[in-house]
Amino acid sequence: MSKTTRLILLFAIVKLLIPYLFIHPMYELHRDEYLYLSESDHLAWGYIEAPPLLSLLGYISSLLGKSIAVVRFWSAFFGALNIYLIGRLVQKLGGGMYACLLTCLGFLLSGYLRMNILFQPNFLELFFWTLNSYLVVRLIQTDCKKYLYLLGISFAFSILSKYSAAFYILSSIVAFLLTPLRKWFASKQLYYALLICSLIIAPNIIWQINHNFPVATHMKLLTEQQLSYLSRSQFFADQLIMTLPSFFIWVAGFICLVATKAGRKYFALIIIYTGIFTFLVVFKGKSYYTMGIYPPLYAFGGYYLEKLTKRVTLSNKIKRLVMPSIVVLLAIPMIPVALPFNTPEKMAPVYKALQLDHTGLLNWEDTVVHPIPQDFADMLGWRQLTQKVTNVYTRLPDSVKSSTIIFTDNYGEASAVNFFRDKKVLPEAFSDDATFLFWLPESIFSKHVLLVNFKPRPTDDWVFGHFKSVQLMDSMTQPYAREEGVKIYYYSNADDSLKYAAENAIRQEKASFNIR
Repeated sequence: MSKTTRLILLFAIVKLLIPYLFIHPMYELHRDEYLYLSESDHLAWGYIEAPPLLSLLGYISSLLGKSIAVVRFWSAFFGALNIYLIGRLVQKLGGGMYACLLTCLGFLLSGYLRMNILFQPNFLELFFWTLNSYLVVRLIQTDCKKYLYLLGISFAFSILSKYSAAFYILSSIVAFLLTPLRKWFASKQLYYALLICSLIIAPNIIWQINHNFPVATHMKLLTEQQLSYLSRSQFFADQLIMTLPSFFIWVAGFICLVATKAGRKYFALIIIYTGIFTFLVVFKGKSYYTMGIYPPLYAFGGYYLEKLTKRVTLSNKIKRLVMPSIVVLLAIPMIPVALPFNTPEKMAPVYKALQLDHTGLLNWEDTVVHPIPQDFADMLGWRQLTQKVTNVYTRLPDSVKSSTIIFTDNYGEASAVNFFRDKKVLPEAFSDDATFLFWLPESIFSKHVLLVNFKPRPTDDWVFGHFKSVQLMDSMTQPYAREEGVKIYYYSNADDSLKYAAENAIRQEKASFNIR
């Protein structure tokens, strides 16, 4: 094994260890992580929010104990694979140790720090998009048909990771048509590769058809509730912010692909990246949706910067010292935003001192500036919420426990309660939010309900208006948590018409998602 390969592996190991060394024990899993783990308890070929691959990893986690440490392994592992892959890409381009150092360091100390600590589809998308680009490069270099087949398989797993892979695939088709890769359209191997891809994703497509394409409804709601409010100017600014410590490396990679003879051989990548970027700008995608396009640019950038400073001169020696130093120095103030390595009480003053409240990094979905990033606030208080729900439930008379259900306002609350609950003590929590709507039996409502919500439901609510009394039982008191202040209400003694009203309401909700 060469010294360069050992260096790449060293960076990969560091990447693997980050979630275990730089997340303070106070932080639990993110609300979305609990949702995806809940999906792993209901294995299927699709869900409202995402394709099935992540839930399969969640299922494997459950076999291994489903501890927080096990769950965090996946994003860290695929992050390590990402570093190894771009390091290998540098080697395939002819880059040496310095090129690998710049590439791996630039990837390590950037926005990927946060992406690879969360059990969300983004880390899978990031890996498979990087793999796609690696295989395109190898196809161009070798003209070997096996890379077409591997690309077909990688395309399929990209789709099974996140549906935004469609942007990559459509852009790739354009890239093939506009470059010498078009010759493969006259080859049966290309169509065999597409057939392999189609066969792998077929179960998910069939699931979508059988459920009237809930992904379409989900995207419509996402656009109406979030994407339509996003700023395109902020989208462009975030591209710099997300990669700030090492942006000059991927910019060098872009220049290499566009302006050098050696780089233009791989111009298909520029077409792919331009296509993806255009799609996201037109459809107002979230800023981080672009993160999958940068890793190969880091590889080309590291290769190009090494080449530019290859001649042994004092000036080049200084440049080679300065470039990694810039990455490290710019990363230092970014690390508190990327990693929750200390308590929120200690982190909040740091954010204020760094004036991050003027950068958009502390803006939540409500567009308001908060003391800590939203992702970190979403990792707080879930264990306490579950304990409070358990305490309230266990205080109920035994005569009503069997006719009491737990119902939450959102998927984060329901999935976190189900993750932490003692199954021998606390019954399963339900919700009508997100994919939980799929699992909600129409006849679930009973005589009594523990409702987890910030406010009581209106007295004329279709379902909760049928209860004779409501009592506030407890509330969450976790500072800095997004769920801080959420309350637990006890709705009791429903009237006889509750069953009909609840079933009718649930049917209407499911109809809005075309759920059969």
